[in-house]
Amino acid sequence: MIKKIRLTLVMVCLSSALSFGSTINSLTTSAGFTYTGTVGSSNVSFNDLLNTLITVTFSDNSSFACSFSSLGAQDVGCTVASKFGFDGTPKNSQTNSATWTISNLNSLAITSVSINIITPGAGFDTGTSPGPGTVKGVSAGDVISANALLTNAIHTSVQTPAQATEYAVLVLSGFSGFTTGLNFGFSASNHLIAGAVADVPEPATYAMVGLALAGFGTLKFRRRKTLKKS
Repeated sequence: MIKKIRLTLVMVCLSSALSFGSTINSLTTSAGFTYTGTVGSSNVSFNDLLNTLITVTFSDNSSFACSFSSLGAQDVGCTVASKFGFDGTPKNSQTNSATWTISNLNSLAITSVSINIITPGAGFDTGTSPGPGTVKGVSAGDVISANALLTNAIHTSVQTPAQATEYAVLVLSGFSGFTTGLNFGFSASNHLIAGAVADVPEPATYAMVGLALAGFGTLKFRRRKTLKKS
């Protein structure tokens, strides 16, 4: 019963939208946190992205989040009542040929959207927009536009973070016109990621941090000593 209600909410969101036109202006990448993992099959469907965390921020800097779950025979997504909804369909198709839709249910404009898929074990592909293997906009009137940033690089054990072609997080920002009742539709391609482990600083990095802390301690001690003398 609850699943039916949630599915109805999402469908109402989509059907009541004023416009569906959207486009992504640019795609950039940034390392952010880094992970070492094993890249698997490219045949990723929305069924493989259950538990993905999506966070939406509005013009008053308030943020709300929910995690993807199955919404019925054809959809995966989630809804925060009166705030936003996400719908991915068809859920059995590869994500690069499926539709990702974010709906604004709030009275405020959406300023950014973060989608973190490291939890279910997947990564966003990079590529030349609007070709395969990349985040790409769906143009149908170009009512809403945004920029895409891929961050938190996932590299293999024989790659450096700078050589990564997979990223754990997609951030959409710089929205133009993402106001109440509108939907932003786009598509993205993914790979399954097995055994992703967050990278830790190398011993040399720890040593440098230790020296820095020791320096701060010495400086603080000298200041106390000087104050006592005066």
